[in-house]
Amino acid sequence: MKALRFPKLPEISIPKENGKKAIIIFALIVAMTILIAISSPKIVNLIGGSSFQITNESISVVQCFYYQNSNGLVTITALVQNIGRSNAVITSVYVYDINGLEIASNTSLLITIPPRKASPVFVSTVSLQPGSTYRISVFTQVGTSSSCQINYK
Repeated sequence: MKALRFPKLPEISIPKENGKKAIIIFALIVAMTILIAISSPKIVNLIGGSSFQITNESISVVQCFYYQNSNGLVTITALVQNIGRSNAVITSVYVYDINGLEIASNTSLLITIPPRKASPVFVSTVSLQPGSTYRISVFTQVGTSSSCQINYK
């Protein structure tokens, strides 16, 4: 039996570098990553991301009052002030009883309130009980809210 002969492979030479190029490339990648991380809030601001709007939106229900007409329909008015730095878009208002149950709502609103301005928000109902306390909550398009209470007499 003959011994197996292995073919002779060509010699491969590995370049002898000291790794300077690899270190420079690695340093550039780290520097660019840090630059992007620092600049990301500015980039979001330029693009107009929703987080910019959320952080600058703030509302306050300054006053709540009600009016009852001769048919028994009670209209509750919440005076909403925009105390933020961007427009606030009011989309809904809810009336809750003392137990937190929803009594009435108006969810078809699109009231834009500029910064440092106020606007009334209305909701109507016939189901209020005399002597009871109700909470009126106003919500914006991005979920910011504010509330007030009324005592119905």
